[in-house]
Amino acid sequence: IASSVSDMNKLLRKVHEFATWAGMDMCVHKCEVAGFDFATGKEIPSRELRQVRYGDNPLPRLPADQAVRYLGLRLNIQGDTTAETKYILNEARLACAKFTKHPFTYRQGFDLIRTSIEPVFGYSAAITSWTSASLRRLEEHWSLMGRRAWHLTNGHNVTPFRTTSDEGGLAQHPPALVAAKRSLEMMEKSCNSINPDILNLVAHEWHQLRARWGSNQPHEVQAGLLLEDSTLQARTLLSRVLYY
Repeated sequence: IASSVSDMNKLLRKVHEFATWAGMDMCVHKCEVAGFDFATGKEIPSRELRQVRYGDNPLPRLPADQAVRYLGLRLNIQGDTTAETKYILNEARLACAKFTKHPFTYRQGFDLIRTSIEPVFGYSAAITSWTSASLRRLEEHWSLMGRRAWHLTNGHNVTPFRTTSDEGGLAQHPPALVAAKRSLEMMEKSCNSINPDILNLVAHEWHQLRARWGSNQPHEVQAGLLLEDSTLQARTLLSRVLYY
């Protein structure tokens, strides 16, 4: 990641020098470069991106709106995580299709959901933008898997009562609660960080939210985020904490 084409070339020259010294071969055909000007809100032209090179090889261009998997998260250079939500919803749909006529007890079935299905969502929940509609779709998949864990029919009319394990329940949380917990955990880590850049980022997010809604009151900003939920995703960590 670099802030300009020239800086990216400097970075790649250093990587190339090290790889040459270490006797390493880089698969340039598997590498791609994307560029976006956040000041103008426009994608960097292809003619400029063609100047980015590794050794003597130009890197293939990746459109700024196309997502790529980075550290297990699917997002594009603009920070849009829509591809991640689509991936998680599709994984839940595929899991539902496989979770039929299983030989497990109901508790084993719920343990399978909790250990193999929910972590796919929880891993990126704090940094992925979810709307209430997409969270409802995910919960529908989870509820369907829950009915199948009980060996019920898909259309069985059942409303889950969620209780803690101390009260005899299975302690299964809905997606919105999982996302809220992960977001709060990350916010706590950010606020307790000794890195001034992280603290400044949180302060900047709050300043932007206050300016946008014209209020210093968290509950008023929260109400605004909930009102626009159907058309705009919560893009920042602070806005996700307030939204959930």
